[in-house]
Amino acid sequence: MKKQFLICCLILYGCVAHAQLQASSFERYTVQQGLSDNNVFCITQDDLGYIWLGTENGLNRFDGNVFQSFYHDTSSYSIPGNHVLELKRTGLHEILVLTQKGLQQVNTTTLARRNYLLPETERTPANPNRLTDVVKLKNGAFAISTSVGFYVMHANGGLAYAYNRLRGGYSGSEMVNYGRNIFLLPDHNALLFTKDEGVSLYIPATNTFVRYRTALPAEWSAFYPPGEDWIARYQMDSVRFMLVHSRQRSFTYYNAENGKVKVSAMPSVIHDDLSEDSRIFPLSKGRFAITSGGSGYYTFELNEQTGVVIFDENRSLKGYKCNYLFMDKEERLWVGTSNGLLYEKKEQPLFTSYMLNDYAAEGYSYFCYLTRYKDRLYLAKAARQPHITVVDTATMKVIKKVTLPGYHINYDENPSIQCYYPDTLWIGTNDGITWLDTKNYHSGKVALPEPLQHGRVALNPVMENGDTWMIRPWGGVVAKYNIHTRQFTCYTNTTNPRLPFERPKQVVYDAYGDAWLSGYGLARWNYKTHRFDTLMNRYNGLNKDEDNILSITADSRGSLWLHSFENGLQEYRIKEKRFIGHSLLDGVSFNALVSLSNKEVAGKIWFSTPSNQIGNINLQTGSSNIYGTKDGIPEGRPSARYIFYDEAADQCYALLAKYLIRFRPSAEPVVRNNNNILIEQVAAPNALVHYPGDTVEFPYKQNNLSIRFTLINYNNTSSYHFYYRLNESTSWVPLRNQRTINMTSLSPGKYTLYIKALDRNQDEKTKQLLIIIHPPFWNTWWFITLSTLLLVAAVLSLLKWRELVLRRAAAVKFDAQAKQNEEMKGRLQLELELAVLNQQLTEMEMKALHAQMNPHFIFNCLNSIVGMIIYQQNEDASRYLNKFAQLIRENLDHSKRSFITLQQNINYLHNYLKMEQIRFTNFEYEMKVDALLDTEEIMIAPMLIQPLAENAIWHGLQAIEEKKQLKISFSKEKDYLVCEIEDNGVGINKTKDHHSTTKHLSMGIENIQKRILLLRQKYNTDCVITFTDKGDRHTDETGTIVTLTWKII
Repeated sequence: MKKQFLICCLILYGCVAHAQLQASSFERYTVQQGLSDNNVFCITQDDLGYIWLGTENGLNRFDGNVFQSFYHDTSSYSIPGNHVLELKRTGLHEILVLTQKGLQQVNTTTLARRNYLLPETERTPANPNRLTDVVKLKNGAFAISTSVGFYVMHANGGLAYAYNRLRGGYSGSEMVNYGRNIFLLPDHNALLFTKDEGVSLYIPATNTFVRYRTALPAEWSAFYPPGEDWIARYQMDSVRFMLVHSRQRSFTYYNAENGKVKVSAMPSVIHDDLSEDSRIFPLSKGRFAITSGGSGYYTFELNEQTGVVIFDENRSLKGYKCNYLFMDKEERLWVGTSNGLLYEKKEQPLFTSYMLNDYAAEGYSYFCYLTRYKDRLYLAKAARQPHITVVDTATMKVIKKVTLPGYHINYDENPSIQCYYPDTLWIGTNDGITWLDTKNYHSGKVALPEPLQHGRVALNPVMENGDTWMIRPWGGVVAKYNIHTRQFTCYTNTTNPRLPFERPKQVVYDAYGDAWLSGYGLARWNYKTHRFDTLMNRYNGLNKDEDNILSITADSRGSLWLHSFENGLQEYRIKEKRFIGHSLLDGVSFNALVSLSNKEVAGKIWFSTPSNQIGNINLQTGSSNIYGTKDGIPEGRPSARYIFYDEAADQCYALLAKYLIRFRPSAEPVVRNNNNILIEQVAAPNALVHYPGDTVEFPYKQNNLSIRFTLINYNNTSSYHFYYRLNESTSWVPLRNQRTINMTSLSPGKYTLYIKALDRNQDEKTKQLLIIIHPPFWNTWWFITLSTLLLVAAVLSLLKWRELVLRRAAAVKFDAQAKQNEEMKGRLQLELELAVLNQQLTEMEMKALHAQMNPHFIFNCLNSIVGMIIYQQNEDASRYLNKFAQLIRENLDHSKRSFITLQQNINYLHNYLKMEQIRFTNFEYEMKVDALLDTEEIMIAPMLIQPLAENAIWHGLQAIEEKKQLKISFSKEKDYLVCEIEDNGVGINKTKDHHSTTKHLSMGIENIQKRILLLRQKYNTDCVITFTDKGDRHTDETGTIVTLTWKII
C-alpha cells in the first residue's frame, strides 16, 4: 500500500511538473511568420521530419525555417478544400488530409497527391464530403466517416460501400452531425461512433455495415453503455482505448485484449470544462492531455497495469484555445491554437533583456556605457541632459536615476563611466568629467588641465601601473592620468612626443603592457621608449583603406581586434605584425559590426551586429557563433561600442537603446541536430523534380536550374548558415540563411554541387548532388559517329559517281582532243621557236649594250695611259696597265653571264677604283657594306654599278682641283639592295652645262636604263636609279649622289 502511494505521488509530481509548461515555454508562429492561417486544427510529422499543419485556410509544411502552404485551386492535385480538419499518417511516406470538401492522399517524399471525393450519386443538399475521420483498411481501402454517413472507397477512387443518413428520411440538425471517430479493431473491422446512434461496425470481409449496439459483438459492448455517450474518444493502439463519459464525471480505460475495463473519477473542474470539441492526445509514455472546451488543456497520467488515471487540475496555456497537441520525434510539444502555432522551447534562451529606458517619459535617449560597482550597475544614457541609471544586479530593477549637472542642446554622445577611487565614479561628458558619489549621489566637476576642458572626454579603465588614458576626440587631445599621483600628461600634435594622428577615439591595453590609440588611425604608446610608434591607417579586408576604426579590443594572447566600416573583424597580431581577416571574404557570416567585448571572455571575443545579432569568435579555432531574436535578443540596434564583461560575476552586458541585455557566456548551449540537408526540389524550365536523391538529369534545353534545399531544425537556439560550391575546384559561396541556389546556362556535362551548413557550434552538415546536363543529340558520340560514317559514305558515293561521269566525258572528248592536239602541236611548235628567238634576241640586245659600255670604259682607260706616258709617268702607266689588263679579263668573264654575285661586283669596283687612284694622286674612296647583306648570295647584273662610279670620277671629280672623294655604300632596306655613290665633284647640274660632257654622260646613263628595262622585261626584276645634286639641298656642299635600288633575287 505504501509502495502504491509512493508511485501515485511520483506520477502526480510528474503531472504537476508538466503542468508548469506555460506560454513562456513556447515559441509562437502566426501568419506574420508565414503560416497560412492562425487557426491550427491538426498537426503531424512525416518520416523526413517535416511538421504538417492543417488550418482553417490551407495546409502547411514546416521545416523549422519557412512554411510551405498548399491551397485549393483549379488544378486536379490541389487539396479538395482549404478548411483542413484532420491529418492522419497511414504509412511511411503517406499522409491523409481530411477537409470539409473531401480527402487527399499525399506522398510526403514525392509530393504526389490524389483526391478522393464522393461520386455524384452521393451528392445531397448537405455536404457529404465534410469528413470527420478516416482509417485505412487492410485491403488498402479507406473507411470514411462524414457528417451525413459512412463510406468505403477503394484505393483507385471507386465507391465500395455507402451509407447515407439522409436517405433514411432524417432532417434537421441530426442529419449533418452523424459520423464521429472510427477505431480500427484487431480483426481489421472498423468501429464507427455516431452522434445519436451509438456505434456501428463495418466488416470488410463481407462488406457489411452493422448498426446499433444490439447488433454488436459482445466483446465490444463496452463502447456503448446504456444511456451513455462519449464526449471524447481516443484509440491508443488496436486493443487499448480511452473514453470520457458525457454525463458522468468519469473516465474509462478499456483493454480489449484482456477485456479489462477501468473507470476512474474525473475531477469536476476538468469534466465541466470539456465540450464536444475536447480531444485526447498522447504526450509521452503514460502521459496524456485533454483539451478544454474553452481555453488551455489538462494533463493526466495512466498506469497501464492498473488502469488508474490521475488528473492534474491545473490548466496549461489558459490564454489559448487549444485545438491539437502533438509530440514530435524529439519529444517537443506542438500546440495548434486558434491564435497560431506554439512549439515548445527545449532550450532556454541564452539572453535575458530588461526594458529600462522609457522613451515617452524621457524623450529620445539611449544607453551607451555601463560599469559595475559593488552590487549595482551604472548605465550612462546619451540624452540632452546626461543621466545615470542605477540598477540592482539582484533584481535587475532601476533603483535610482541621477541627472548630472549641466545642460546642452546637443545630445551627449557616448558618455563613459569609470571607477578610479572607492565609492566615486568618474563620468566623461560633453563638458569635461563629472564625479558622482555612489553613497549619496552627490556630484561635481573634476579639475582638468586646460587641453581637456570644455569638451567631451572619453574615459578608459586603469592599467596595472596605475595609468589610465583619457581622450578628447574632437580636440585631438590624449591625456595619461595616474590615479596614484593624480597627475595629467597631455599629448597633442604640437607636444613632444607628438600625437601621431588627429581624432583619436578609443584606447585599449595589449597583453604586453602598452596602450594603443585608435580612431582615424592606429598607433601604440610604447612604455619602454615612452613614445608613440607603429602608426597604421591601412588595415586588411575588403575595405582595408577605411581608416576609421569604430571599435577595438585586445586579448590576452597578444592580438588586437578591430572593426572599421563594413570591414568585418580584423585581428592584428602584434609580434607578427600581420592582420588576419574574419569577414564575408573569409567565410564568416558577418561584415558589419557595432560593438566588441571590452576584453577577452573565456577564450572568445564577443561582438554585436547592426542586424540585431550578438555573436562571438573562438580565439583558438577561429569559429564563430551568432545569436538572434530566437535566443532572447529584443528588437533594436546596439547602442554601445562595447559589450561589458563582469569577470567576477561571469556576466556579460550588452546595451540597446531601450534595453539592457544580460547573458552568462559560460552557459552557451550546445545543441546537436540529427537531421541532414535535404534537397527538396530542383526546378528547370517545364520540369520539377521533388527530392531527387543524389543525382538529377536534364536535357540541354533545361539548363537553368533553381535548387531548393532545407535542413529541418526546430532547435530555437540553433541556426545554420549555408554555403555552396560547384565542383571541388571552386571556392565556397556564402548563402547565409538563404536556401535556394540558382544556376543559369549550364553547359552540357556533369557537375557536382556541394552544399554545406554550419551552425553556431560548428556542427557541419554536407550534401552532394550530381547534376547531369545531357548534350543535344547532335553533340552525342553516337550521333557524331553515325554522322561521320554517313558523311564518309556520301563522299565516297559522290566520288564514285563523279569518277564515272568523268570517265564517260573523257571518252567522248578523247577523240576530239586527239584531233585538237594535232592542230595544237604544230601551233605550239611554232610559238616555241618564236619564244626561243625572242629570248636570244633579248640576250643579244643585253650583250650589245654591255659591249657598247665596254668600249666606253676602254676608251677612258687608254686615255689615262696615254696621259701618263706623255707626262713621263712610266711607272704609274705600267701599274695602270696591269690593273687595266686584270679588269679586261674580269669584264670578259662577266659579259658571259646575266647575273654575278654582289661580292664579285664589289671586287670589280675595288680593282677599278685602285686603278683610278694611280691616275689621280689626290683621289680617295670609301666603300661600306652592311653586315646584314649576304654578298655571296645576292645576285646583280654586271656593269651596273661600275659605270656609275666611273661617271662620278670622269664627269664630277675630274673637274675639281682639290681633294677628290668618292663614297660607295651597300645596305639593305626590306627586300631591296640599296647602293649609294656620293662624290664631292662639281655636281650633275654643272656637268649638264657642258654640251660634250652632257652628251657623253647621257649616253652612258641611257645605256644603263635600257639594260634595266630589258632586265625587268626578261627576268621581272625591280631596279631604280636616282640622281641627286647636292646643290639642290641649298647647302655649301657640291657633288652628286646616285642611288641604285635593286630587288634582291
